[in-house]
Amino acid sequence: MNLLYFEKYYRKLFFLFLLGFIFIRAREILLSPRFWAEEATLYFKGIYESTWLEGLLFIPHHVAEYISLAVNFPLVIAVNVFPLYYTPYITTYFSFAILLIPYLVILYGYSHLWKNPFQRISTCLLLLLIPTAAEPEVLLNTINLQVHCGLISVCILFENLHTCETQIKKKWGYRLLLIFCGLSGIYTTFLSLAFLVKAYYEKSIEAWRHFWIVCSTSFIQTALFFSIHQQGIVGDEKLVYFDIIKAPLYIFNHHIMTPLLGFWVRLKLNTPDILQAGYFSRFTLLIMSLGVIIIVGLFFYKVIKNRTSPYLILLVISFLSVSLLTAIGSMGGAPGARYAVIPGFLFTLILFYSIQWQRPFNYYSMTISVTLCVSLLIGSFYFFETRKYWVNREYLPIWSVEIAQWQKNADYFLVSWPYPWVDDSWKFYLSKRSLVKSLSEIMANHPPIQLHAEAGKTTRYSLAIDGLPSDFYWDFDVEVLGDQHAYQAQVLFIGKGGEVYGRYDVRQALQQQQQHHLRLNSIDRRAWPHMKILPHYQSVEKIVFELTATTKTQLIFDNFLIKTHKLSVF
Repeated sequence: MNLLYFEKYYRKLFFLFLLGFIFIRAREILLSPRFWAEEATLYFKGIYESTWLEGLLFIPHHVAEYISLAVNFPLVIAVNVFPLYYTPYITTYFSFAILLIPYLVILYGYSHLWKNPFQRISTCLLLLLIPTAAEPEVLLNTINLQVHCGLISVCILFENLHTCETQIKKKWGYRLLLIFCGLSGIYTTFLSLAFLVKAYYEKSIEAWRHFWIVCSTSFIQTALFFSIHQQGIVGDEKLVYFDIIKAPLYIFNHHIMTPLLGFWVRLKLNTPDILQAGYFSRFTLLIMSLGVIIIVGLFFYKVIKNRTSPYLILLVISFLSVSLLTAIGSMGGAPGARYAVIPGFLFTLILFYSIQWQRPFNYYSMTISVTLCVSLLIGSFYFFETRKYWVNREYLPIWSVEIAQWQKNADYFLVSWPYPWVDDSWKFYLSKRSLVKSLSEIMANHPPIQLHAEAGKTTRYSLAIDGLPSDFYWDFDVEVLGDQHAYQAQVLFIGKGGEVYGRYDVRQALQQQQQHHLRLNSIDRRAWPHMKILPHYQSVEKIVFELTATTKTQLIFDNFLIKTHKLSVF
């Protein structure tokens, strides 16, 4: 009777345990949500200043080379439906929901690997507690949801799809999840080969459908990747640092040792530090890498030879594909931190499902069992130790305070986590939509401005506005009739009391650019953090066009266009 009760309710009880465990770790974030890094400075800013469609297709240039619906979708909903005070609530709780999906698939699915309560609970614990899973950067923010989407795809990969033939909801649920995950980052693309092998081996129609879904989303992401690379708008730290000689050592450190013995890094035995210090010659590094390849290769050969399930081969293929491709695509060439979460989980799954439970418990199985238990203990320590990143941080920005300041003064420099304890980069300007819209309409409908000046005279034209957005560019054409050098022309930005907040020298700009088309940028992006050209934007009430000439001169300003800076690739 007790066993029947356990079989019936263990899924719900363990899922409640998981909810409580995650809440205890991240209760400060769940109770007071925040944006994280580029989630605010690029995605929130870019999507807020875009249309619905532009927001859904948003890809920030020099940062990402693929689309991520897991970031774009919740932010589009948040900025278009809810007050700005609540946008981090939407993104944080959306992230929380996505984070829970792999556990639901493991507990309620029908897998080729986790078939009984012990295996399901053990797999969930590996997913939750191994040291690489405790990486704080991937917790409850949308920009790193692609990691959790990759984990969802891994869990679906090992589902027994023959059991889904009569379960319409589950069948379509998995399909939609694969589409969403495939368009939410690159990790599902890395699993394409594994989905092909699974479809060939399982020989179910649904497995082939899954492969074609993954293949289609991979094609889209790959096409975007090559298109963005062709345009030359990729980050400086992507791909260029990959070193084929050092890669096996990096993978060994981050994807094999760290998931098992997280203190490997804490004890300064971390391979990247040793390699970057230049202690070894290239030939020595080559010998070390070959040694790692041989040892790991022999281990995988033993695992496959003594496999307890044919799907262990699929696990090995998945690990090798994700690990190698992550190493190639990681920033700086070192695939640690968030890059190690999925490979670390796959490697510990290989170890766990290579244990021969049905046979006499040999030394191999005992060693692996002890190693995984140690990994879970170390990971449990890290799981709570990493709370220091958001506990007792009174000086960290509070979004409700930040947005209240910005609504009072649109010139305010918004601040996002992890400022200030990482660096000074996580600050950004945000342009009020109402100002952008009204100015765009004024400029688009305004007729050409003609200024005529006699010798020694000054003429002006004033354009009344209700303020300027903080981050914009202003394009216009200028035609000079008369002496090209015997005049001075400028655009002035005037406040309510006649204060001059800034001047734009038209003649100097024409001489520098050697063309009639000019662009005025409100932000100097050569500085970091970005610096405003004017001290105040919201207070500007007049734009004054001024011409002073020593001979008879005429200036014509035309084709006005004012827009926020485009942060997206397309």
